[in-house]
Amino acid sequence: MKKEDNFDIIIIGAGAAGLVAAIEAMRGTVKKRVLVLEKNPIPGKKLSRTGNGRCNFTNRNISAKHYNSSDKESLDLILSSFTFEDSLLFFSKEGIVPYERNGCFYPYSGEAKSFRDLLFLCAEEAGAIFTFKDSAVSLKKEGDLFRINTENDHFFANKVILSTGGLAAPDTGATGEGYDILSSLGLDLKKPLPSLSPLKCEGTFPEDFAGIRVYGRINIAHKGRVVASDFGELQFNKGSISGIPVLDVSSPAIRLFDEGERVKISLDLLPKDFEPSILLQDLRSDIRVKDALLSILNYKMIPFFLKKAGISLHDSLSDISPKKLKALFDILSSFTFDMTGYAGFEKAQTNSGGLSLSEVNPHTMELLKFPGLFVTGELLDCDGICGGYNLHFAFATGRLAGKALAGGK
Repeated sequence: MKKEDNFDIIIIGAGAAGLVAAIEAMRGTVKKRVLVLEKNPIPGKKLSRTGNGRCNFTNRNISAKHYNSSDKESLDLILSSFTFEDSLLFFSKEGIVPYERNGCFYPYSGEAKSFRDLLFLCAEEAGAIFTFKDSAVSLKKEGDLFRINTENDHFFANKVILSTGGLAAPDTGATGEGYDILSSLGLDLKKPLPSLSPLKCEGTFPEDFAGIRVYGRINIAHKGRVVASDFGELQFNKGSISGIPVLDVSSPAIRLFDEGERVKISLDLLPKDFEPSILLQDLRSDIRVKDALLSILNYKMIPFFLKKAGISLHDSLSDISPKKLKALFDILSSFTFDMTGYAGFEKAQTNSGGLSLSEVNPHTMELLKFPGLFVTGELLDCDGICGGYNLHFAFATGRLAGKALAGGK
């Protein structure tokens, strides 16, 4: 073993969690040799694309209720160690000037790449050593040290932080090697699945719905019970639906569908607290029903829903019975169909599943069964809704791991 191959800490992955872990690990009073292994030619490739390239890095409403996890108790402890106020303070010390929009925080530059570049610069200036274009392929314990074999080399470390990310957005280099490493240690993982992903519903509506955006509520139901619900702008695509509300309910929907369960999607396309009688009371009785709906629905959608209710495009309000009119509004308030699939990891913003939080110390992110090995970010069974929640979790876990190693050896 060459002396230069032996490090105090090796961080596998220079993404969101890995960069923060590197910064925090270098803050100890004892000088450490910290190596960050990154498979890509640049750090934070996925980080530089987050928030549509603007980097929504935290949210004023951080809490466990905005996440899916099998261990909410541990999640509460992790989030309480890094509140949104803690996040603002941490990043302001690194030179990030934030701005807020609807509870979401972004760098004032509006550039995720500048956010990434500043974190990388801070880690480098603190003394962390980076290697690029070299992927970790295995990890094992040799005596008191961890041996990391890469595609091109091998390294030894006293402590290791796994920050490889998950499987979402494979074009950023996500291949799930962290899951392979954890599995090789005999740890059980919950199957990783896409999250914050469009949902498929082939054959449900005409192809000319594609591209239409409407406001409405989406409900995900399983065996007659609503398991997830959200309101906002929905987007119809060819054979699928997306939009922030759809992404936010996709995690439980995809999990159930992957388990072979029948998943029902229901859309309420009417305004909140909508009363049809109020809309209709001032309208002329000779107005066509399709024209009466123009202020509620996109014009391309109206023929489809009229046909479902048995109403002609030429029917006026006076031509149809109150019962038929009620049927139309019932359909619009509960347009229900089967989920037929989901987009793959290439369309997902993150993934669900991974290692249970019960397998790590929530104060340090150290594996309970493998002292000296720490796990962060998407490798853990925790995924949040849109709004900076997933980045916040990555930063929180990376900071905890780095902080735990910043003291003595």
